[in-house]
Amino acid sequence: MPRADAPARTRRVRRNDPDRCSRIIDACIDVIAEIGFAGASYRTIADAADVPLGSMTYHFARMDELLHEAFTRFPTTRSERYEPRLAAGHDPAST
Repeated sequence: MPRADAPARTRRVRRNDPDRCSRIIDACIDVIAEIGFAGASYRTIADAADVPLGSMTYHFARMDELLHEAFTRFPTTRSERYEPRLAAGHDPAST
């Protein structure tokens, strides 16, 4: 039971950020593209994703987990980017 003279505790409000994990993965790709694999650390990626450093270990216990997700996502996002351009092209043999 709290003391009568003790300040009332307020509950910490959790920030609802459902895209945080995805932002971390995207930031990892961007950091590696900008400064290279050797420069990619939890701290640089957290800064790039604009997330607290603790979120990095919450979502990815080890750096290799994050790198696996980033390298898995990279080809998918790049192919989606070029798919409309490729679909708009025509076959030179049919002209």
